[in-house]
Amino acid sequence: METTNMKRRSIPDNEVKILEPILVTLNRNDSTARDIHIDKPEFKIGRARDNDEIILDLLISRKHCVIRYQGNGEWTIKDLSSSYTFVNDVVLELGSTRKIFVGDIIQFSTNSDYKYIFTLNLTEETNCKRQRIDKQLFYEVFAEQKTSVETQKSQRKELQDKLENKQKEQLELKEELNVLLKQWDMVHNDKEGLKNRIEKLKDKIATGNNQEKHLQSMYSELLKKFKNEKTRFEIRLSEEREKWQEALDLSKQEKKLVEIKMRKQMGKWREEQQAGWKSLMENIVMEEKYIQAQLLTEKIELEEKLKETEKALKDKEIKSESIQSKNAPGSNMLQEDSCIVLEVLDTSNLLL
Repeated sequence: METTNMKRRSIPDNEVKILEPILVTLNRNDSTARDIHIDKPEFKIGRARDNDEIILDLLISRKHCVIRYQGNGEWTIKDLSSSYTFVNDVVLELGSTRKIFVGDIIQFSTNSDYKYIFTLNLTEETNCKRQRIDKQLFYEVFAEQKTSVETQKSQRKELQDKLENKQKEQLELKEELNVLLKQWDMVHNDKEGLKNRIEKLKDKIATGNNQEKHLQSMYSELLKKFKNEKTRFEIRLSEEREKWQEALDLSKQEKKLVEIKMRKQMGKWREEQQAGWKSLMENIVMEEKYIQAQLLTEKIELEEKLKETEKALKDKEIKSESIQSKNAPGSNMLQEDSCIVLEVLDTSNLLL
């Protein structure tokens, strides 16, 4: 991994420049990896010599991307590459532009060696010793976010697998019920075996009820974990904000301006994180309601089928017993012996 810098100009902006954007490297395995200081309003990154940040790697395009200052503290990134640019693990379309915020993860190419976190750091124009943001804090926040996302994906995948397995099992139960109903008229010698199979279906339904309770328990635990993750992340943000404020030794006017900018930026970041959590929780609640509705519907259908099967079984048994009683030995002879034949004669001719 080899990078170099061209001669740069300060951001020619009429605004008081307090915070400087920095791409803090997340590659801790390479001692040559370094941060990228963005000190121009239009900052070019790529492999060619005319870029502001030169990365000599064939995975990096000659003109890979451009980071621009839009004013009012807003920054954007535009992809120009043939080897992808990622923001928060989402690939940018070629030629597309996207706003970037503090905490966003930016990666050049598919090589994770070129993965950075976008930050805003104090500039030299603040009349105090330049204070760099603690990298370790960003590493910890990034690792925590990554762990949280992986946990969420794992938990949601587990719920999805549970639902699919349950649906498959219920389909098999339905098919078995249909087979039993079709085979009933053809079965004469193994009625008891058929009863046993029906009892097994009852046991499977009971097992399904237990699995449904297990899914509900998993959902409660999932909500609890997400709540704890959210609390820990908010504490991290609070600690970072306090650290920034304590590090500032500015004049009254500069300090007020910095605090306004920092609060605004941190407020935007918090709103984005809260919106993401809200959307995630709403999706999870909707998925859980869908799972419960599916399980309830399948359970009701299976119970109805079971009732119909039991009723059909009882009717068949009654009918079978009736036929057997009629066909018992001696029953026909008794009926024939009990018959009386009467012959009616026409007596009208005799009288004449």
